[in-house]
Amino acid sequence: MSSFDLTRIAESLLSTKTKSRNDALALLDGFQCAKLRLSSQQLAILITSLLKAIEIERDAFR
Repeated sequence: MSSFDLTRIAESLLSTKTKSRNDALALLDGFQCAKLRLSSQQLAILITSLLKAIEIERDAFR
């Protein structure tokens, strides 16, 4: 994942594979917020994916 592809990032965040989730988070970390212009729908998708990724991690360490 070398460019900002919201669909692919969202799918990777929901992956059962830790590496996929980590790669998606690393890609997000590399982008500057000022350069991202997300619509309300895109922002909702990204936030939902991040929250679900947190749930996956929480459940993995219970």
